[in-house]
Formats: sequence, C-alpha cells, structure tokens
Amino acid sequence: MKSNILLVAPFISLKGEPYFNRFRYLAQKFTEQGYAVTLVTSNFEHFTKQFRSKDTEGYQEGYNIIFMSEPGYSSNVSIKRFKSHSVFCQNLQKYLLSNTVKFDLIYSAYPLICSNIILGEYAKKNTIPFVIDIQDIWPESIAPALGKTFFLFKPLIKLISYRADKAYKSANALVAVSQTYLDRGLLNSTPRYSSVAYIGADVTKIQDIPPIHKNENEFWIVYVGTLSHSYDLMTVIESAKLLQDKYENIKFFIIGKGKDGDKLEALNKELSAKVTFIDAMPYDDMVSYLKQADLGLNAISKYALQSITNKISDYICTQTPVLNSSENKEIMDLIDTNKVGVNYKSFNPKDLTKKIEFLYENPEILQSFRENLLNLHGRFDRKYEYKKIFELVNNLIKEKSEFTK
Repeated sequence: MKSNILLVAPFISLKGEPYFNRFRYLAQKFTEQGYAVTLVTSNFEHFTKQFRSKDTEGYQEGYNIIFMSEPGYSSNVSIKRFKSHSVFCQNLQKYLLSNTVKFDLIYSAYPLICSNIILGEYAKKNTIPFVIDIQDIWPESIAPALGKTFFLFKPLIKLISYRADKAYKSANALVAVSQTYLDRGLLNSTPRYSSVAYIGADVTKIQDIPPIHKNENEFWIVYVGTLSHSYDLMTVIESAKLLQDKYENIKFFIIGKGKDGDKLEALNKELSAKVTFIDAMPYDDMVSYLKQADLGLNAISKYALQSITNKISDYICTQTPVLNSSENKEIMDLIDTNKVGVNYKSFNPKDLTKKIEFLYENPEILQSFRENLLNLHGRFDRKYEYKKIFELVNNLIKEKSEFTK
C-alpha cells in the first residue's frame, strides 16, 4: 500500500507557469518514488498575480492537486495580501477537518506562518510526521520593506516572530534553502532532523534546453526574477547608461515582472539607457537566455535579507558567472570562496560599472569562473542535493510505521 504525502505549497509554480519551483519538483519525485502525493496550493498564482483555472487537469503531472481559494492581491506588501493569506489558511483548515485520507507525512513550505501552525496542530493531533521547508524568513524579510516606518510596526513584528517560532517548534524536521534560514528556524526549536538543501535546479533538464540566438561579439548581462523593493535594479539601469557609449556590444536584459516594473522602465527611458525589459517567461525560455549570458545579476538591496535564492541556483547550474550585491555573508562567501563571480556594492552604479568593465576586459577570468561553477553542481543539482530531503522523508515515514505497529 502506498504511503500518502500531503505537500502544502502556497507559492508553487505549476506546469505551464513561469519558474520551475522546488515543490513541483518534489511532487514529481515523491510520485516517482511510489508515494501517493496530494499537493495543496492556492487558486492564485503569486508571481503573475493571476487566478488559476478551476480545472486542475491542465496542471496534472501524476499527483493530486487541490486548490485553496483566496481573493488575491496586487502588491506583495499590502493589507490585501495579509487578508488573502488569512482566507487561504481558513480554507486549508476546513479542508483538513473534512479530509478522509490518512496521511503518512506532511511536507510544508514556509511561509506561510498561519498554514504551518495549522498543519503543525493537525499533525500532532493525528500523529503525523511534519516537515517544514523554509523558503524565506518571515517576518524578518518583511521588515526592510517598512523602511523608516519600521519602529511603528515593531510590536507587531515581535508578535509575528512569536508565531513563527510556534510554527518552527511544531515540526519534526526543518529543511531550509540556506544555512542562514535554517539558523533562524533553529533559534528556538529542536526538531528531530534538520538539513540545508539549496533550491538548486535540474541540471539534466537545463542541458537539454537550446540557447537563444545571440549576435557575435555581444556581451550579455542578465537579471531574472521579481522587480520589487528587495532588488536594486535602478543601479543596474544607471550602470547600463554609464557603459553604453563606450561598449556598444554590452547588452543588459531584465527578465521578470513585479510592482516596480513601470518605475524601472520609466527610469530606463528617462536616462536613455538601453536595457531590454522582458516579461516573466516559461522556465525553459529563461534558461535559454542564461545559457548565452556572460554575467548573471543578483541585484539585491543591501537592506534585503535574501540568501541563496532561485536565481543564484539558476545562474550556477547554467554556468553563468555572478555579479552579486547582496550583503548576506553566506552568499558573499559562496561567491568569493569558490571564485564564481564578484561582489559589488548596491546603490553604487560606479562600483558595478567598474566590476563589469574589469570582467569584460579580462575574459580569461570569466572563463575560470565558468569552470569553477561546474564544481558547485554537486551542491546545486537537485538530482544530488535533494537526496537529503528524500532520505529525511523516508526516515520519518519509516519511524512512523514502526511506531504505530
């Protein structure tokens, strides 16, 4: 008899949607390993801010998909988003109360905080092993978006941190996409198992994707991802302006969408910069650009708390040397220690321009970065890195079956 896994991931990218999310990959692999997988996610797609079709047939890949309704939101930092997530969690609780499937393990993305508290209580009541996979640290990562008003929200942040700890404490195992995030999860909790598993990418899939056409002698600098307050893309546009007269063959691409898209395109026009903006696209198309990129931008604001993100994984697995402005120690050390790119100062167009010029003028250094990126594939190829997750899940299910004999 197959073991049943409940996989809860509110922000997943499904078949046919931009990006190739960690949880879609896990759902596929758990199914291939013989588990009966039920994926619970939202009817609202977070990245495109669009509602999904009510019919799940178009998203099917061999596992059961159930949509929780929520009203949606247009801004990532808003009261509407908070209300929308609250509705998601209310409907998740209703689903669990009416559920008749006996799950052998629950594997849940964090955030949301409320969904993990609900799942933790359900798991404890029904003696089900519970794994939380930390993708981001809430509320800590939200704080920078509050800017000068942070002190007004300090009591609320403290309360949310308490609820976050409640979620972490409910888990039998914590998995995280970086050591930075795992350390936060373990701050006030003592799970049976804990492990870092980088988001990574499917290197075999990437190798099968053909590169897009690129004109000879062009030098491409590419950013992929969200256009929002956490990302310092204004500096990228200003740097592009500084470079374009001297280096006509250096081309900048910003691929993605987000709240700041219109503002960034307006700045590009105002400066007469020549950055090419491309809307969010299917994962395979994005990879085809990265395969031709000479540099990949991890243009993160110095105030943001992101660590090892999706884009870092995609850059590494496409052998794209990294230009990084994040001040997170884990990512800065990853780049410096492994010699796979350079760090630059956010909000400093002259520093970014200087680093680009240096790498452009020294192609042998770029080539060495590409060769060094291959050495990281063991940590970033999901085929290898996710073995930690599968082993952890198998152990918990085995322990549960032995306990309940």
